[in-house]
Amino acid sequence: ITAEGSAQVSITQIAQLSQVEEESERRKVELDLLRRAIDQKYAELSQLVETPLPTHGNPYLFLQPFGIADHARFVGRENEIAELYERVIQNAVTFLTGNNGTGKTSLLKAGLTPALLKWKHLPLVVSVNSETLEAGIKKELLPNIDSTTFLKNMALTEFIRVVASALPDGQLLFVLVDDFEGFFNDGEHSESDRNAFYNEWQRCLSGAALKVHWLFCVPSNLQHLLNFFKREVQPNPNTISVAPFDRASAQAAILKPAKGRGIRVDEGVVSSILDVLGGKDIDPAALQLVCYMLAGGRSACSPEWTMEYYSAQGKADGILRDYLDRTIEELGPLEREPAWQVLAVLANPSMPISTEEQLVEKLKKRSRAAF
Repeated sequence: ITAEGSAQVSITQIAQLSQVEEESERRKVELDLLRRAIDQKYAELSQLVETPLPTHGNPYLFLQPFGIADHARFVGRENEIAELYERVIQNAVTFLTGNNGTGKTSLLKAGLTPALLKWKHLPLVVSVNSETLEAGIKKELLPNIDSTTFLKNMALTEFIRVVASALPDGQLLFVLVDDFEGFFNDGEHSESDRNAFYNEWQRCLSGAALKVHWLFCVPSNLQHLLNFFKREVQPNPNTISVAPFDRASAQAAILKPAKGRGIRVDEGVVSSILDVLGGKDIDPAALQLVCYMLAGGRSACSPEWTMEYYSAQGKADGILRDYLDRTIEELGPLEREPAWQVLAVLANPSMPISTEEQLVEKLKKRSRAAF
C-alpha cells in the first residue's frame, strides 16, 4: 500500500468470532429480548386493566367471555375472585372447574388477572390449542419465538426459570392454563406431548428457586382429567368450582352495567328475569344474553326497561327461545336435527332416548324452560 503526500493509511484487522463465540453472542441477544418482552407484557396487561369502558353502545357483552379490559363491568364474581386469588397465592398448583357457561375464562381474564397485576405479579393466560403447551406458554411472551432458535429450543423449565428470575423480589409468575381439556385431544396432542409437558412441569414444580404458580382449568364434567397431576399433587383439595350466579350476584350483574350507561330498569323486570332463569342458580351466559338483547343488541341502547318494553321483547324466556330458534335455523338442513339432539341431551342428560324423533320432540317441548 503506497501513500503519497499527506495521505495516511489505516489498517484495522477484524477478528472473526469463533462458532462458540457466535452462539454465546446470539444467546445473549435472545435472552435480552426475552427480558424486554417480560417488561412489555406487564406494561400491556396493565394498560388493558386501566382502559376505560366505552361510553356508548351496549354495556353488556354478548356470549363472548369477558377480557382483561372488561374487568370493570365483570360484576357478580367478587367473592369468587377473592377466593381464587388467595388460593393461587398460597398454592403452587390450583385447579378451576365449572359447568360450561359459568364464566371460567371470564374469571381468569377479567377477575384473577387484574387482581394479580394489582400486586405487581405477572399472569400469563394460555389457552390450549393445536400447538404444544410449551409453545403456547412461550408465545404469550414472544409471539415470534419461532425466529429465536435458542429460546425456541430451550427447555420449558429453563425458560420459566429465566422469566421468574427476571421479576423483582416478592413478585411471582402465574401460568393460567385455560381449556386444559384440549390437551387430551389425541388428534392434536399425542401421549408423548403430554409426557414431555408433565416432565417439564414436574421439574418446574420441584425447583425451589422457581417463583411460579400454576392454574389449570377444565369443565366440571371433565374434572377427571386433572388426575394427570395426581403423582405430584392431589386435585380435589386444590380445586375450586365456579358455581352459577346466586340471586344477589345476578341482580348486581344486571343493574351495575345498566346504571353505568344510564339505563333505568324497573324492579319487576329484574325479578322476572331472575325468576325465569332459575330463581337462585342462574346461568351467567343466559343472563348475559338476555341483558344484551334488552339493552338493544347491536342497535341503539334502550334507555328504559319498563315491564311494557320487557314484555314486548318476549320476556327472558322469549328472548332465549328466539335466539335458539335463529341459531338452529342458521344451520344447514342436514345439521338442524343433530343440533336438536345435542341440545336435548344437554337439557336433560338422563332422558331416555328411544328414537331421534322422540328426542327432538321432547327437546322442543322442554326448550322453552331449559333455555
